[in-house]
Amino acid sequence: MRDPNYKVLLTTLVAVVYSGDLWSQGDPPPPPPDGELPIDQHLHYLILVGLAFGLYWAYKQIKSQRSRD
Repeated sequence: MRDPNYKVLLTTLVAVVYSGDLWSQGDPPPPPPDGELPIDQHLHYLILVGLAFGLYWAYKQIKSQRSRD
């Protein structure tokens, strides 16, 4: 199995993140008065980062298992 092209993966991830802002409907809600942002306002970014890390970890595990066989 070939190693993935990380430049393409990174470019795709950035495009997906910014396309979410382009397709969102309306303006985001205003921040709370105390200046802190609630975590659910950026939840889609956290999910994408978690998914990317999970896929990277799974790829490393599979690659490591194949090298032991």
